[in-house]
Amino acid sequence: MESKQAKANFFKLNSSKKSNLGLFNKKIKEMYSNFQDKNYQNIPTLDIDGLQYYVSAMQKVNSDEELGGERLYCILMTISRVDTESQILLANLENTIDSRKREVEHGENEGLVVDTRLLFDPFRQIIVVYNQRGTINNRDLQRFFSKIIEVRGLKFEIILNKKAMKRLDHLDVVKSVSYTVASPDNFKAYRDDNRTESGDFKFANSISGESIKITIKSESLAKEGIKDKIQKLLSDGSLKVTTATVDGWSNGVEEPIDLIKNKLKYKGFISYEKVMDDKAVYGFLNTAYDYYYEYLKSIYNVHLEV
Repeated sequence: MESKQAKANFFKLNSSKKSNLGLFNKKIKEMYSNFQDKNYQNIPTLDIDGLQYYVSAMQKVNSDEELGGERLYCILMTISRVDTESQILLANLENTIDSRKREVEHGENEGLVVDTRLLFDPFRQIIVVYNQRGTINNRDLQRFFSKIIEVRGLKFEIILNKKAMKRLDHLDVVKSVSYTVASPDNFKAYRDDNRTESGDFKFANSISGESIKITIKSESLAKEGIKDKIQKLLSDGSLKVTTATVDGWSNGVEEPIDLIKNKLKYKGFISYEKVMDDKAVYGFLNTAYDYYYEYLKSIYNVHLEV
């Protein structure tokens, strides 16, 4: 048995229309039933920007918690992405440098595959993603989930850890909130005119700016509005928020809170035999969720319409 350090990130699945969440839960239940019955032809393969996405494995884990006579559960799943267009290269290190690379021939329906594993709690709409380099990013996961139910608007909201939530709630006065948004393409690709920052992003693009720092100050800011704003910023897959801080006073003491460092995450070890497979990662995700389960129960109510 071998082990490897690993990390999992926590998100709250949300939507501007609550009916979308119920529809998503229904689709996941249907998909799980198809896996149980081995009706793999009913598992959809979805095209996103020329790449093919599908759920390749699912597992159900029952909780000890019951509500209204119903046993709660989580669904573990593996989402696979296949690139049938790109060239696949291998390198043989025993050859000389000028002859190491060779292309692997593949058919038009074959391609390089990457897997992302996650845990989904349909009763509290919580998602725990195994954080691994080179896999599907959160923005594309959101797009895949939205395409499953054929609507736009599903989003991953960040969850603050218990310490940050408590510190925010205990602030007597909030004096300022500031955040920095970076863009590798100088905000060229940003197109959302509905956002309040849209004009600033366009101006930054016009002068080749690489980042924007915004600071809002007052003698007393509304805490709830700040929570909503920061959560939207950090949950927007099209933006790279590099800093986000709230400054205030608690019992006469100045209290700066770094929200980037206080996103809910779990660090631990994955135990596996020879290969890092679904079973090994699912075990890690279960451990991560169990670790924060009582905290998550305390901040999110159960919805039984699943």
